[in-house]
Amino acid sequence: LRYINLPTPLSWLSKIVENFLIFLQKNSFDNWAMIIILFSIIVKISMIPISLITEKIQNKVKHIQSLLNPKILEIKNKYTGEEAHERILLAHKELGVSPFFRLKLMIGLFIQLPIFIVIFNVLGEMSQFDGESFLWIQNLAYSDNIPILGYNISLLPFLMTIISIVSTMSMNLNESYE
Repeated sequence: LRYINLPTPLSWLSKIVENFLIFLQKNSFDNWAMIIILFSIIVKISMIPISLITEKIQNKVKHIQSLLNPKILEIKNKYTGEEAHERILLAHKELGVSPFFRLKLMIGLFIQLPIFIVIFNVLGEMSQFDGESFLWIQNLAYSDNIPILGYNISLLPFLMTIISIVSTMSMNLNESYE
């Protein structure tokens, strides 16, 4: 009954991901926390091509917008109503793009989102994590609540946020040096 809440293709993919995690555990580390870390690295590396394609599309859209925005601003200042609309459509046509060209930015999201939904469901459903500990986490099947100042606080979301911010900042710094 696991993954029954997912649409059939995502359910199949979930079973594949779960079997892959079990394969990794049988053929590498005995500790499930290390398997999750290894799996995270594998997923991140496998997402690099999608990220590169998305970045290429993003740069193209930014370039088109830089050419199109001054024309659209000029049209909006001179014309109103249907005439402005027709001229804006003509400006898009002159550049060889659809008025919906910005939607291309969502391609990467539409590819990655189902993958992340599957991974989230698999990691939440695997009974193998029950009773496994890692660092301060007593049980990988449950949240990592630790008492701080009288409250139970999960550190992993904070750690994940900090890592994401540092990663984003380092990528932005690298882009500014190029």
